[in-house]
Formats: sequence, C-alpha cells, structure tokens
Amino acid sequence: MLYNVGKDSFFKAHKDTPRGETMFGSLVLVFPTPHDGGALILRHGGKEWTLDSGKDATGSSKPSIRYIAFFSDVEHEVTLVTSGYRVTLTYNLYFGSAQPTDAILNVGSNEISFKNALSTLLQNAEFMPQGGTLGFGLKHQYPVDITKGERSSKLLECLKGSDAVIRRVCADLSLDTKVKVMYSDPDDPDLIMLDLIADLSEYGEVEGASYSLRSEPWCGVRVKSFGLPADHKANKKPRYSYHDYDDCREETVWWVTELTEFTTAKTGYLAYGNQASLEYLYENFCLIVRIGAAWRRTME
Repeated sequence: MLYNVGKDSFFKAHKDTPRGETMFGSLVLVFPTPHDGGALILRHGGKEWTLDSGKDATGSSKPSIRYIAFFSDVEHEVTLVTSGYRVTLTYNLYFGSAQPTDAILNVGSNEISFKNALSTLLQNAEFMPQGGTLGFGLKHQYPVDITKGERSSKLLECLKGSDAVIRRVCADLSLDTKVKVMYSDPDDPDLIMLDLIADLSEYGEVEGASYSLRSEPWCGVRVKSFGLPADHKANKKPRYSYHDYDDCREETVWWVTELTEFTTAKTGYLAYGNQASLEYLYENFCLIVRIGAAWRRTME
C-alpha cells in the first residue's frame, strides 16, 4: 500500500490488524523524498525505537531507500510531518508453507545462549530428575479464531520472535513442545489446560465451568502452577464443593516466563444459579515443554 503523507499529517499510535492467521508483520519502504518530521516510532516490551527518515534523507550524500520490518503486534506511530512529503510503500508479511532455513532465520546470540543454557540443564541429572513440565508465556500477540474446537496447535507454526526461538531450541533438543490454552475460572484457584478452544455456550446452564472443562469432551487438565505471581493463583475455595476436585488429571507446571495476556480470548456461557447469568471464560495461550526423566530427557 502506497502512502503519500504531506505537511501536518501524522498517524496515531496503533497496532496493525493481522489480515489472516499467517500474517506476522509489516515491511515499510521509505522513499528519499525531502521532508521534515514524520519519524516512525516503534514500541514493544517497554522499549522504543525511532526511524527518522526525514533527518536521514537530509544527511545522506546520495538518495537511498530506507526500510524497516516489524511484527504486527508492535505499537507504532508516525510523528507530525512539518514540511515536504513522506512517501512510503507498505507490504504485509506472511508465513509461507515451507519452514525457513537456518540461513534465513539468521540465528541470533540470544538463541544460542538459550540453547546452551537449556542443554546444560538437561545434562544435569539433578535438574528435574523425574522429569517435569516447563511453561513459557507468549511474548507476542497472535490472531486467534474463536471457533468451536479450534486447536491451539495451529499457532505453533506461526510463532515469532522469542516465542519462535523457544520452539526452535526445544525442537532441536527433541523436547515435546506444544501451544496450550490456559483457562482461568474465578471459582477455581487453579488453571485448566486444554489443547483447544472450548465452547460451553450450547450446554444450557453450566454448574462449575472448570468442572465442565475437565469433563468430556474437553478433558482439560488441572494445572498446579509454580513461579507465577500471586494474582495468578489467588487462594479461593471452589464454590461447588460437592464436585470431586481431587479426582481429576493434574499436571505441575514450572513457569520460566510468566503467563501473559498478549494472546487471549473470551467466550461466554450461561452460569447456573438462582437466576441464570452470563459468565465468561478467559483463555490465555502459552508454550508448554515436557521434559523426561534424567535418564531419558526426550518424551515420545
């Protein structure tokens, strides 16, 4: 898309709307037209970057095209153009069907450091000697299709940035890595983990959402979390105490990075009570890595 932005024009801070599940970012080409102002400012994760194309064009000895690529969930804005015209061409970037090679990925030092650190831990028999599960909150936002039965595994092929680094490193080390959906129910102190997006809207009145999620057909797993902030695991007693909360599948997750709300969803259902009311389930997506015992770290 071609943009010709003149004097007194600007773009407010915003994030790009992904045009499909495989879109991951944008590429902006800035042509060497004389202009003042119109700097592109990017913000993500508490950091900020600036591309001042007007200043760069003025200071350059010969005309040259500036370009910058960034993920769709990076907030960006264009400051006020005070003179001239800022001419840009923007492309949407999509994942292809083929997996990128290491040469294209241009593996960075942070990926190498993470792989070395994780490899060292796996070689240590005192690290999770009986095996266990690690959790990683997603650091980027992804488009989620709130479709009944939509599987979270679709996101695994669309990860970007540090999320993709974790997936690649764990794949190289033959560790079982999956994208999971974590459900938070205000009536239950623990999270419920599923492989897909649940839909309780057709159940009539639901008496205890977390109990329903752990039953057929969803078969969710109750998660005992370690390493999360206190507000993620408030001490609450289940409202529906007559359900057998001890007779269900459980899994302990050690969170390396905390569960985030960058990629989240909300689905409604009719809650049971003296007067039926509309309640909501809140889903957060994350990476779950299962590690085998010391004598066999990979899990098949």
